Amino acid sequence: MGQGVSAFECWQVVRIIARRRKGIIGQREGGDISEPLQSLPAMGKGSLKETEHGQGNAGKSFQGGNAVKRDAEGFRATVIGVVGGKKSGKTTAIEILTRELTTRGYKVAVAKHIPEPNFTIDTEGKDTWRYVQAGAKTVVAASAGEIATLEKTGGGVSLKEILQRCAGNDFVLLEGFRKLVAQDNTMHKIVVAESAKDIEEAVEIFRPILAFTGPYRPRKENPKIPYIDILRQGEEMADIVEKVAREKL
Repeated sequence: MGQGVSAFECWQVVRIIARRRKGIIGQREGGDISEPLQSLPAMGKGSLKETEHGQGNAGKSFQGGNAVKRDAEGFRATVIGVVGGKKSGKTTAIEILTRELTTRGYKVAVAKHIPEPNFTIDTEGKDTWRYVQAGAKTVVAASAGEIATLEKTGGGVSLKEILQRCAGNDFVLLEGFRKLVAQDNTMHKIVVAESAKDIEEAVEIFRPILAFTGPYRPRKENPKIPYIDILRQGEEMADIVEKVAREKL
């Protein structure tokens, strides 16, 4: 016999079977209702997130139990833009949020905007640099622990191109990309503010805003947009972001 089964795990399986009988779970595009119970984890081994793997309606799904959205081109993730002034604390906010989400079992991708026009992450004289100078458009450097890809764009990149390179993750956190983020009213934003003026400008420019954070705490809080001190309330910020993902189901 395998490992013992908790009452909670039994309840989860019974709940899924009952919902499947009502036709709520397992619907695929085109009305296919395959994979009835084979997708359930082995009893005694699956967590709640693993047990709910495979649930969803047309155009939506769970990936490892994480709420993700599939657009027309197959990209699945919840994208959160983190915006604020230079040195306002965006990196720290993303670092804490990434740690909280990965601790919960999610896969997180982070994309950072670097405004310097001539910036390169490569190092002059290194082999990869020499390949680029020779004309290579794409250079891949692989080691035992990581893979780095250098792609010469010849100009700016679109949000679509950035997100395509983050495929396979549950959440994508964008640092910066102020103009691209402001143009997308379907993407939720976290605003890192240093002053009351930052908050006033953000409310005018960015929609929708999930939360404010950063060094400045507004004296009069917006009833619809909470202030979260991410240095002390990282879990609460992750709760808000996770809720956004689940509401897409």
